[in-house]
Amino acid sequence: RSEYISQLEEECATFLNLPLFSNIKVVFLTGPSASGKSQIARLYAEKYAKKLKVPIVKPPVIATLSGDSIENYLSSLRSLAVELGSTPSDWSRESDNGTSFSNLSSSRQIEIIVEEVSKKLKASGGRWLLIIDNLKSDCGIKEAWWPQSDQSNIWGKGCVLITCNEALTPNLIEKVYDKPSKILKVNKRLTESEAASLLHQISGDQAPTNPTILINLLLYSPLAISLTGTYIKLKNANSKENIRYDYDSFVKEFEAIRTDILNRSSGNQFENTESLTDRIVTGMCIQQCSQIDQRMHSIFDVLGAFEPRRPVPVSVVKAFTNDNEITKFRVSSQTKTLETSNSDLKSQELNPSAGQVSKESEQNANSSQNDSSQDSGIIRTFIAEGKKIYRTYFSNSSLEGGNKQADDTEDDNYYIQKCPLLWRDEKSDIETISVHPTIHSVMQNWYLLSTIPMMEKLHLSEQKIAGKSSWFGQVKAFDEVACLEAYRRKLCEQFNLKFEPSNNEAQSDLTDQISLISNLVMPVGTIYTSYQEAQKYSLLRYISKSVVAVTKNRRSEIKYRKTCKLLLPHFASLMNRLQAVDLKKFSELLDTVAMIHSDVLNEDIYSIEMLKHSLSIKKKIYGDKEYQIAHTLTLLGIVLNSLNRLDESKASLEEALSIFNSLPTKKMPDLHQVRSLATTLSTLGVVCSNLGDHKRSRELLERALSLMQTIQPQNPMGIASDEIFNHAADVAAMLTDIGHSYLLNGETSSGHRLLQFALNIHQNVHGEEHYEVVRTLTVLSVAQMIQGFHEDSRKSRDRAGAIRASLNSSVAI
Repeated sequence: RSEYISQLEEECATFLNLPLFSNIKVVFLTGPSASGKSQIARLYAEKYAKKLKVPIVKPPVIATLSGDSIENYLSSLRSLAVELGSTPSDWSRESDNGTSFSNLSSSRQIEIIVEEVSKKLKASGGRWLLIIDNLKSDCGIKEAWWPQSDQSNIWGKGCVLITCNEALTPNLIEKVYDKPSKILKVNKRLTESEAASLLHQISGDQAPTNPTILINLLLYSPLAISLTGTYIKLKNANSKENIRYDYDSFVKEFEAIRTDILNRSSGNQFENTESLTDRIVTGMCIQQCSQIDQRMHSIFDVLGAFEPRRPVPVSVVKAFTNDNEITKFRVSSQTKTLETSNSDLKSQELNPSAGQVSKESEQNANSSQNDSSQDSGIIRTFIAEGKKIYRTYFSNSSLEGGNKQADDTEDDNYYIQKCPLLWRDEKSDIETISVHPTIHSVMQNWYLLSTIPMMEKLHLSEQKIAGKSSWFGQVKAFDEVACLEAYRRKLCEQFNLKFEPSNNEAQSDLTDQISLISNLVMPVGTIYTSYQEAQKYSLLRYISKSVVAVTKNRRSEIKYRKTCKLLLPHFASLMNRLQAVDLKKFSELLDTVAMIHSDVLNEDIYSIEMLKHSLSIKKKIYGDKEYQIAHTLTLLGIVLNSLNRLDESKASLEEALSIFNSLPTKKMPDLHQVRSLATTLSTLGVVCSNLGDHKRSRELLERALSLMQTIQPQNPMGIASDEIFNHAADVAAMLTDIGHSYLLNGETSSGHRLLQFALNIHQNVHGEEHYEVVRTLTVLSVAQMIQGFHEDSRKSRDRAGAIRASLNSSVAI
């Protein structure tokens, strides 16, 4: 595509010559699908930024808003508002008659945020450029929701680029929208020589035939020509026979597929002939890519479920692909339960957790053991045995500094890099991928036509095996039709959808390539049934699990915060689609998003509103005395504590602890719930300490640490993993709290030793730049001051201050 991009850069010269320094310029880019409108906008944005990048002058604000629907426009507008420093509490103050902001209509929410964004842009003092991408005439987005040419007194000075499809013709734009500064019709086609050169360059064909017929067949579409070159290259690379796949071979295959589609469709299901051409070539390319690597199936599934063009962190795709339930076609696996009672959990001794003790830390710990301290048995056991385990966890020299993941091998992302259908951004701190809307649309159908049938086959296979486990099952014939219908009916019932048996739900013949690609190419929505809708929602559940898992990894504070910021629009999209059909998953996502708003955006008030909303939903679903209620009450207590609303925080945490204590053993079956109880205990311990009850604080914190040791991740090979690192980080945070508690109880030597131990773990897990390192250093400086090590105390304080300043400048939103 490099040659085609060079053509787009020539188009950008028109914009660069515009007098951008007076008023606001509103420029429409209209043209056929895949003609390069969005690419032009992005290229111009880069040149615009460079042109206005002047020393001592603020850099320009550049942002992209999604124009294909009101919901996506609102989501991207919210993200921009947050980037500019606006907060949900600012929007809530503008709400009508005290109505909660979230309860307002989407239109009213947009109006409020637009006002906030305009204020921020004008107050910034710098220039700005807004790209409204893929605007559709019937999506309901109003002209008043973006800057107008005569509103520089409201918005400041800048430029608006609006990309739209050819349905919005120049005449229609002038009729519907008020005085656009310029309308650029992006209808410049590649010349035959340019198209032939691009095709030859991508396909790598060393003995190409005359491409004229093929180029005409592809209507000179840059997207179709690029993907055709990719398809020919893949076909030749994957061929097991020494037969060259050339342009003529492609023409025959393409025409056969197109004929099949036109025979089975009414013909008016596609916007135009070019749209059909692009989709056919995309379908062919996706089908061929799926044969490269089995993990490609997961890439297509997850990207098809997200929004097109919106960057998706690669870590989400990897989490989704590596999930056991996904790689085994979403079949639930049995989880190992804890064979302990609640009382056992409270009394078990430690099997120490993750970390590493440096020589300096070991010397401090050993010297402190000679002190006449009153360490509890829990802490003595932790110090004595923990060092051995920590050496095992962090013995891999490649993990020094906490900056490299254990599974970050050279080829870890190779299957993603091999996929030619993605746009990858590897330059920023967070590697992301995104897809073109046409490719995205076909990927959505891949899940329905390929993944679902494979899941059904596996379900039938497992049911056959389960049936033969009994004598009765061995003598009874297995009824595949009844088994499959029961499976489909049950899935529909999970999402309150009426199951209607249909021949369309029969498994597709994946061996018939023409039939498969023809179905892939059909526009999204024309092949859905209630069962397939249920499968779509089921996919969103699994994706939600992967997205939440990514937010749990806080080894790098900067990457964590930037990743969460990238994921917020995706969370909004998932929640919007799941709210009506799966309140359980919706409330779980609400908890996660609430903590991101508190942790990353410092929006504690808004976070509390979200957690209370989640609590009300969960109580309707589960009642008042279930684990899910206790978990949300704990999160609420954490946020209330950060606001120094200690009495409210204590009440919330005490209620959560009461629920945990009332649960029978079978109600706390997995490690996540035990971890949640430990979090409740440790947070309540911190709150009690802040309220002056230091004795109870110490008891609660030590109980929490003891619980964390009972769920110690197994590490027989000594290989560090995210699970082990995250567990070690949680334990180290508790050690910091316990060390602080010891200081408040007058046990300075013991507190000093634990704080030094916690600091060493944090540095191994997170590296130097992390807020937990700052917090531990700050408390350690107090311990050093009390013990009379004034110079060491000063160094610790200075070091904490320097790290905090560096972090604040790096993660500022």
